[in-house]
Amino acid sequence: MGAMIQDELDGFRHYLRIDRGLSRNSIMSYISDCQQFAVFLNTKEVTTQDLSGFSEYLFHRGYKASSIARKLSSVKLLFRYLGKRNPKLKQNAVIIKPKIPKRLPKSLSVDDMLSVLKEAARVSKWPRRDIAILELLYSCGLRVSEVIGLNLEDLRKATLHVTGKGKKDRLLPIGRSAQSAVHRYTRDERHRLLNAKHLETPALFLSSRGNRLSRQLVYTLIQKAVQKAGISKQVSPHTFRHSFATHLLDGGADLRSVQALLGHESIATTQIYTHIAKKELKSTYDTYHPRA
Repeated sequence: MGAMIQDELDGFRHYLRIDRGLSRNSIMSYISDCQQFAVFLNTKEVTTQDLSGFSEYLFHRGYKASSIARKLSSVKLLFRYLGKRNPKLKQNAVIIKPKIPKRLPKSLSVDDMLSVLKEAARVSKWPRRDIAILELLYSCGLRVSEVIGLNLEDLRKATLHVTGKGKKDRLLPIGRSAQSAVHRYTRDERHRLLNAKHLETPALFLSSRGNRLSRQLVYTLIQKAVQKAGISKQVSPHTFRHSFATHLLDGGADLRSVQALLGHESIATTQIYTHIAKKELKSTYDTYHPRA
């Protein structure tokens, strides 16, 4: 059975790219998980016991519940794909996921965020580009894949066209600070980053070689700014997205609006941010109420 799954992975990869519209990184993750499952299998016919056994196999090798759940989801999607041709496989793909403890997203305070944005200009060879990137991450709550995927044509005065997960489009308002930062970058630096090979590139943000930026470069520029700002927390591009949502809710924004801005398909995904707001309210109450 493991060999059969290996043989089907090329078709599965095509299904993920064309039918599901997933990104290259997501596809690589799905394929890697399913290859691991194929190696695990040692029987001719897969049963629900085999699938449960895979969960135990991963658990005893030290995988966290969240990682196990992701791998099982990958296998479940594979069986959904295979089940279109063999209903028995689809029927057998009943997977009980381990319970995953909810972890609150990490976010920066408003003051810390402003410090990081301020320091970005002092640690970069291309300060206008890097400030524009960080301002957009925070102003629009973008994923790192969304910000590096932006094209010049996606800028529309005070709005930004974004293509998110599953190739779903959304139109986002851009804050004044982010608008100014992007304008300064496109006016002063972008043409200097272009080279003869990439004169026609549509990409908004460019590397020093004139290519579209990588995730790693964005991560690196954030680390430099965070370190310069004297912040000890672990901060990633996604921290800017979490901070965007948290600060909106703290300021009184309604959950449905934040859901639309983030591009979440389900409001349940957005609701986790309300836990942060409640936590901060409790802290305020404990600090200031005389009978707390």
